This record gives sequence, C-alpha cells and structure tokens, in this order.
Amino acid sequence: DWSFHDGLYLPWFSSVKTARTLRKLVVKKTFPGRRLSGCVQHDEPRIGVLDRLETRHLLNHRDIVKGIQSLVSTPVRYALFETATFSDQIDFFSSVDILVSPHGAQLSGAAFLPSCGQVLELLPRYYHCQFFFGTLTTSAGSTASYLYLSDENAQLEMKNITTHEARRLARSVQLCPPIPPILSAVKELIQKWMTCCRK
Repeated sequence: DWSFHDGLYLPWFSSVKTARTLRKLVVKKTFPGRRLSGCVQHDEPRIGVLDRLETRHLLNHRDIVKGIQSLVSTPVRYALFETATFSDQIDFFSSVDILVSPHGAQLSGAAFLPSCGQVLELLPRYYHCQFFFGTLTTSAGSTASYLYLSDENAQLEMKNITTHEARRLARSVQLCPPIPPILSAVKELIQKWMTCCRK
C-alpha cells in the first residue's frame, strides 16, 4: 500500500541497555575511538543504502541513492555485504544514522547503529514480514520502519501466501521501488533522528 509504517515490536535483547552494551563492546574493540552517537558529531544524519546482490536486489539503487542525496549534504553511502568482513559490516552500521535496505539477513547488524538510529526496511510484495528485523532494530534502541512495496493492502495480499514455497518465491524477487515513497519515508526518518538527537 506504499504507506510508511513504524512501531514497536517484541524484543531480541533482554533490554535496550543490553543491546547498547553489546554495541559499545564490539564497536570500541573493532574501531577504537569511534563515537557511538552520530548526534554529537553531525548536524544532519549520515544515510546508508544497504543492498543485496541476489534476491531483493535494488535494481534502481543508483536512483535511490541519488534521490536520498538530494535530501542531505553528507555523502550517502551504498554498500553490499556479500563479500564484506564482519569488521566491514560493523564499520558500515556504526557510521550511518539512517539505513535504507531491502528485507534480508544483511539487516542483522542493525543493533550496531549509533544512538538515534533509524531503519527503513523495504518489504517485497507478498512478503509482509516486518516483525523480524524490525524487532531486532527496536529492541536495540533504534527506530524500525518499513515500506511494503505494493499498491495493494498487505494484509489482503498475504492471505494467499500460505505455504513455505509461496513465501520463498515472494522473497526471491528483484526490487525496483518507486523513488517518491522512499524519499517521503526518509524525510520522516530525518525528522525522527533530529528529534531524538535533541533529547
């Protein structure tokens, strides 16, 4: 339904404090001296687009990055994790404040986003599974949001996806989302980041 959604989900961590302790230990050990709050160092958020090479690849990733770049002056980072080391992944997550990415395992590092981190997860049509990585993100103290990539109502479309094979096929697509809904959502996330940083 192309609408932007956010909300709270069930926790992966016993508390946000536990997630922040994990983040602090891993980031400080991997990148000594790196600050864990993007708010202190920057007037505007650092934004990253994390893509995939195989399924759910963003066919129009260049247009997405270009569109997002029109919203901020800091360079928008684009990354693929298929050959990235663990350190590369921690480096990416800990140096972006807003993350835009298709649904997938590459979002497992969302717990390493800086304070006030924001995630926009792009869900393919017929795969309305916003709770998995959204839960990880919110239980780590960041904000999870998603766009369901369809003109139709997600709940109605999901009624026909009842088997494992149907879910696998729904996840096995390439994505070419229209740019305006992404930019609208990112604008909202920039405002949320700024509000969080002022607290």
